[in-house]
Amino acid sequence: AEETGLPEDTPVFHGAGDVAAATLGAGAGEPGRFYVYLGTSGWLATTELSTPADPLTGIFTLRHPDPERFILIGPLLTAAGNFEWVREQFGELESAGSAGAEPYDRINEQAARSAPGSGGVLYLPCLAGERAPFRDANARGVFFGLNRKTTRADLYRAVMEGVAFSMRAIRQAMPGASLRARVFELNIVGG
Repeated sequence: AEETGLPEDTPVFHGAGDVAAATLGAGAGEPGRFYVYLGTSGWLATTELSTPADPLTGIFTLRHPDPERFILIGPLLTAAGNFEWVREQFGELESAGSAGAEPYDRINEQAARSAPGSGGVLYLPCLAGERAPFRDANARGVFFGLNRKTTRADLYRAVMEGVAFSMRAIRQAMPGASLRARVFELNIVGG
């Protein structure tokens, strides 16, 4: 009160950090509930009661607003940023002849033409290194399995599948009860 000039009886509330607020807002504030945050970077997170994470796996333990709980989070350095990279590289190509069409919409339409498995193409979404499920600042993105029949649609879908598989690998690296929890619903939030 002395430093701020506010009356001594002014209530002061300490709020949650961004991950804690996102965890509660995404409906994952209870143990066994997971969510994915997709922005340029991203993460998979859940609430836990006991088992702390081993930071060498790239899974981190953060404070939960409830002091009896904590948050396990596995960050992906480049999540939706991979899709942004695709738009930067191929967006003009996809929008050619489509007046007013959004590049993301056209890329989504193309990706939908490729069957699950992307024609055998795998994509590692490490455009800026990686933090989970392994920590390697030098990791880089890779397309693997290209052949003469590979299409742009296969590449686009492989990028999306690569991010999804990375989130799955993060899930598999989570310890204890989190690993054993059955996920029936997965909310996705982000920028």
